[in-house]
Amino acid sequence: MEKHVSWNDKYKVGHNLIDSQHKQLFDIADKLYEVAYEKDPYRDIDISLILQDLARYVNYHFSCEEELMRESNYSGIEEHCDKHSTFKTYVASLVSDFSRGNSVNMRELYNFVSSWLVEHIGSEDKKLADCVATEK
Repeated sequence: MEKHVSWNDKYKVGHNLIDSQHKQLFDIADKLYEVAYEKDPYRDIDISLILQDLARYVNYHFSCEEELMRESNYSGIEEHCDKHSTFKTYVASLVSDFSRGNSVNMRELYNFVSSWLVEHIGSEDKKLADCVATEK
């Protein structure tokens, strides 16, 4: 079983809006974990709802972050947005595949999402929050 990664204060970047949105993303990852490791991993209704929730919230969160980058003239905006785009494309392809009746490996998805969150928040989003903090 993969290690369960939950939100805690070590993931705070120091920007209230970003931190609250990251917490919500970890909450969605918790649902992925539950379906992947604790429930029947093939409950289609749960999988469909979680995938839709993930796709919706990722799009919302990334648009908020990208607006913040534009407002603060963040120098790393292009690279950061590219990483967002790659993640959004991956999630969108899973939603599309699942809606066409293909299965989704929920353990693989959880491992990808949780690893991505930890890495992205710890590096990219921390740099963004530091930039925004110096703008004030």
